Amino acid sequence: MVFFWPGTAAGPIDYGQRHFNRYRHERPAILMVEMESFLPENPAQEMLCKDNSGSPRYSFGEASPRGPDTFVPLNRFDGTPSNVVEVVFRGAVRLPTTFEYGLDANGPWRRPWGIASN
Repeated sequence: MVFFWPGTAAGPIDYGQRHFNRYRHERPAILMVEMESFLPENPAQEMLCKDNSGSPRYSFGEASPRGPDTFVPLNRFDGTPSNVVEVVFRGAVRLPTTFEYGLDANGPWRRPWGIASN
């Protein structure tokens, strides 16, 4: 599976920021991809999650839910875009040529060498 956190042009949501900071010593790279260009490259694979699936904790006294509805397809997701904590894809994904990467959760964002910007 491939996991993505929602975000804006400034960077990922808080969950993604915390994940990056937790693994900063491993020098991860972050990919920034607009969903509008990403989904057509990966049709019918996306699953959405309302929780941080890798962090089974309690929130406000309630256990983070686990089970068959932890990840649901876009057409079964019963929330708004702001409820999405993770976007997950089964298997490999195809990146559109418009993706960018950064070595910090807040950028700067760069185009990979050899890929022209539009």
